[in-house]
Amino acid sequence: MPLPRREYGHADVPPRLAERGITCRETAVLALLARRLSSAEIGERLFISPRTVDKHIERLLHKTGTARRAELATWWAAVGT
Repeated sequence: MPLPRREYGHADVPPRLAERGITCRETAVLALLARRLSSAEIGERLFISPRTVDKHIERLLHKTGTARRAELATWWAAVGT
């Protein structure tokens, strides 16, 4: 019998983020990034590699239309989440 898998997607994502295609995992990365944590620190807290964190950040930059991590953190603060 297969084990149930945790679904990643948009179920627990605020509507303003979900409408941009931001996933649950990207939301978690974004929240930690806004606290000015490094990719290594974010990865440690989420049990993923820093490289995976960087890929999530790369997708977030694209989805939000921002160019740098600092802009992304500012965008997160403006969204009010």
